Amino acid sequence: MLLRNIFLKSIRDNQAGLLAWGGGIALLTAAGASQYPLVISGTGAERARMAAEVAKVFQAFSFLMGEITALDTIGGFLTTRVISFVPVMMSLWVAVIAVGLIRGEEQQGALDMLLSTPHSRQSVIKQKASALVVIILIANFLVGIGMLLGIILAGEPVPAGEVVLAMLNIAVLVGFWGAVGLLVGQFVLTRRTASSITGALIFGTFLLNNVLGGIPSLSWLTWLLPFHYFTASKPLVPGRGMDWAAWSVLLVLTAGLTILSALVFSRRDIGSTFRLFSLRSQGAKATGGSMRLLTSLFSKSTRDLLGSMVGWSAGLGLFALMIVTTAKEALEPIRQVMSNTPLFKALFGSITTYESYISIAFFTYFPVLLVVFSIVQVGEWSSDEEEGRMELTAAMPLPRWQLMAARYVGIVLSLLVMLLVISASLILGAAISGISLDPGHVWQALAASLPLALVVAAFGLCIATWLKRPGAAMPLTIAVVVAMFFLELFAPFLGLPEAALNLSIFHLYGNPMVAGIEWGGMLALIAATLILGAGSLIGLNKRDIAK
Repeated sequence: MLLRNIFLKSIRDNQAGLLAWGGGIALLTAAGASQYPLVISGTGAERARMAAEVAKVFQAFSFLMGEITALDTIGGFLTTRVISFVPVMMSLWVAVIAVGLIRGEEQQGALDMLLSTPHSRQSVIKQKASALVVIILIANFLVGIGMLLGIILAGEPVPAGEVVLAMLNIAVLVGFWGAVGLLVGQFVLTRRTASSITGALIFGTFLLNNVLGGIPSLSWLTWLLPFHYFTASKPLVPGRGMDWAAWSVLLVLTAGLTILSALVFSRRDIGSTFRLFSLRSQGAKATGGSMRLLTSLFSKSTRDLLGSMVGWSAGLGLFALMIVTTAKEALEPIRQVMSNTPLFKALFGSITTYESYISIAFFTYFPVLLVVFSIVQVGEWSSDEEEGRMELTAAMPLPRWQLMAARYVGIVLSLLVMLLVISASLILGAAISGISLDPGHVWQALAASLPLALVVAAFGLCIATWLKRPGAAMPLTIAVVVAMFFLELFAPFLGLPEAALNLSIFHLYGNPMVAGIEWGGMLALIAATLILGAGSLIGLNKRDIAK
């Protein structure tokens, strides 16, 4: 029945991720909107003064937020504080789905069976692309509900129609990157590589658009970037509204890329890629690639993670470099806001040194990003099993625990490389900007993040090995991590006892950049990692693979 309706099957295959990512981003959006009265309060002149002071702080992060809009309205605050990152998060997730619709099923062999049914290639990709559109619209609906809920909690008036327009603007950008992922999957052989390339394009063009937009002499170059057409519309900002011409450009580009993907898909061999130029002989193609990293389970696991390790290292290293090189310009406005707004000090603590600033500006987000990397690895493990790639490996005359141990080794090595790149970026940025950072504090903060990322990977892999269907491990891990994040986020307002706060891994991580490593929390994370890791080894040893 599901093979007769490819459209419904594609939606069903991604419903867990849809609920996890759509619901998680909706909660983050609701939390961001509800915080508006805590950041901007008062009326009239007082609100305008506070908005101007907060704008000075946000301006230092313009490479992440883009244009700083009118913060004296909740619509302007949402546009700057929330809508600056929501499209990036949604685009990354949708790009992974888009790559998996064709290249993912092709890699696992499921597409061969699908094409053996009486469906043309054009019909297959049309139904899958239609399912992607529906997934995007449902996710945007969830995020829109979260935004409306946050606005209600904030007690600020915003017309629902403006929220709908904002979601419509996000939907067309996310759809564009979904079309890019669909197209990239036609030119590379593996799902992991296609996802890494598309993710790098998303994050790179996002940062480039924000940076170039702040340089008058180079701002014209943003017309070449998709985020320019997204940021042209600001329906939540009073007096701005939708730029339908820019929105239409993204819509046309999305349709064009989707049609191009369909044309390429209909003209290439299944199990191969579309080549514009044949630079190698047929014999060379048949040899594959180097076998140097396929001589053992451990080296293969390292090779499998090589692309994502390089991409994540480059992205996080660039993020760290930008934060440090803008520290001088950001710290003074922050100090002024702290002195004039006691609530800021209550929320973020005293920010008087570069270490305290970087602790807030970088190490608030960095652990979360590392956790996302771990969650992605859980999803990769689950898909390897469900898509049949693990059966051949498990059939080899090797102890099963080595399968899981090899994955852990690959994850640990990837994380260590990331930490080395980030530490180099932080030290290089400090040297470029002429600020003083204590290398010991930097290393403590980075080292403390390693158990944080590993405990999430161990938790997800443990669940994946004990569940009947491992695919549910990723959304369950996301749900638990999101709950822990919100527990730590709202800790100052909940008044919960320390025992309750210790349920959050982010609370156990603490603030090592300023206060040093909290060894009690670190030991708890390490112990949990070992216990969950042992549970995953036992679970894999006892389970029937993909049964």
